[in-house]
Amino acid sequence: MLIYLHNMLYYRLEQAFAFRQFSAGVDEEETWIQEKEHLLSASDFGNVLAIVQVKSLVSFCSLYAILVYSGANKTRLYV
Repeated sequence: MLIYLHNMLYYRLEQAFAFRQFSAGVDEEETWIQEKEHLLSASDFGNVLAIVQVKSLVSFCSLYAILVYSGANKTRLYV
């Protein structure tokens, strides 16, 4: 019985630790997204390098998503 309780406690501690790590990762990602949303909402186009980089990344990701969704990923894309 004592071994069973020990194993249950160990399992619950492992689960709590995994959840805490997941939550910390989610918090970090939410912070990153909020920073990028702030840059994307700025009307100051091209004057700040970070804004240009984020807007370029968003454009690239949108184009990539369209190509993958349409099945065009089998063809070669020349840019």
